[in-house]
Amino acid sequence: YFKTSSPGASTANIVAAQTEPIRVLLFFPPVNEVADQARDYFEALSSMSPGHIVIEEHDHLEDAKLAGQYKVSKDGVVVLVKGTGDKERSQTIELDVDMDKARKGKLRTLDREVNAALLKIVREKRKVYLIAGHGEINDPETLPPELEGWRHTIQILKMRMPTLNYEIKTLGFADLVKDVPEDASVVMLLAPTRPLQPAEWESLARYLDKGGRLLIALDPKGAPDLGALQSKLGVTFN
Repeated sequence: YFKTSSPGASTANIVAAQTEPIRVLLFFPPVNEVADQARDYFEALSSMSPGHIVIEEHDHLEDAKLAGQYKVSKDGVVVLVKGTGDKERSQTIELDVDMDKARKGKLRTLDREVNAALLKIVREKRKVYLIAGHGEINDPETLPPELEGWRHTIQILKMRMPTLNYEIKTLGFADLVKDVPEDASVVMLLAPTRPLQPAEWESLARYLDKGGRLLIALDPKGAPDLGALQSKLGVTFN
């Protein structure tokens, strides 16, 4: 139960896809069990993606200049660094240096922590637009009372998306009928209970024609109509 998580395939794939090594800076006391566990994790990750990970061990007091550069003021800090100069990006993960506390904390979820940190340094922040105004589960203002139970589910989604380096934005009727914003990485339509207007479906169709990404979730108690997209996609809700 208290075992340190091992590198997963997703994390290894992120590392292997990089064209330059990712530096792993470990700021721990000279002798520390948590440091051993963190080192073992990153050595395992390095063996899965040879040549893509560089592990460095530092003391935040002895290497004060380096620690200051990455705002490290205590032991138990892991800094992931990609790039150099103006293109450098870094993310910090803090671990408790007490083994018992660390085992019950982030050591168990270390791979998830590393995965989320890597996503933030290897790619630009993406924007996901959630369509609102039609009684969607992400729109509390128009969500029917009988579907209030869905709000917990959407909160989980909203908590998870930032860890994947997505910024969540709302796309209402006034903006959607004009066009999907140019910076949209993906658009989500989550279980509308009222049908979209033809102009909105047409806007989504134009977005798809330009190579956009659209996720639609339909609920039989809602409005499972796809408008103009039904014939375009060849999909019917049964």
